[in-house]
Amino acid sequence: MYSLSLSAQVIAPVFKCIPRVLYTIVGTTSYVLLAIIAAYRFNDVLLSFMSVTSYWSVVLIVIICEDHILFRRCSFKNYDFDIWNNRQQLPISFGAILSGVVGCIGIGLGMSQIWLTGPIAKAVSGENSSEGADVGFEVGILFTAISFPIFRSIELYFIKK
Repeated sequence: MYSLSLSAQVIAPVFKCIPRVLYTIVGTTSYVLLAIIAAYRFNDVLLSFMSVTSYWSVVLIVIICEDHILFRRCSFKNYDFDIWNNRQQLPISFGAILSGVVGCIGIGLGMSQIWLTGPIAKAVSGENSSEGADVGFEVGILFTAISFPIFRSIELYFIKK
């Protein structure tokens, strides 16, 4: 909860006005309620939660790696470490945001969880299977890897930072 309170305050300057103790109270209340609800099907909920966590992280990793390799040319000299806290000089990141959304759509199409089975997962598993094949991770990588260079190039062309 300490990490939640610190992380919440660095999202935007307006969140610094809220005391950290309130973030801790809201976070603790949330996870206690979720734990009570999830206790009935703990193993299924835990597996779904871990899968969703890995889905989200793969989108972030693909974006970071592609930015470093394709746009920064694998050189840390192409990073300006002096502007890390200057919103006017930092990129807006429309490319990263949009490709993250496209990656999440791909994940939804390919995931096979208790609460959702996407059409790609159903198609991969075949007609005879009652469950889909969980290919959300792979489809998320593919969708993100294809869309990020396109969106980032458009962003660089129009916004130039």
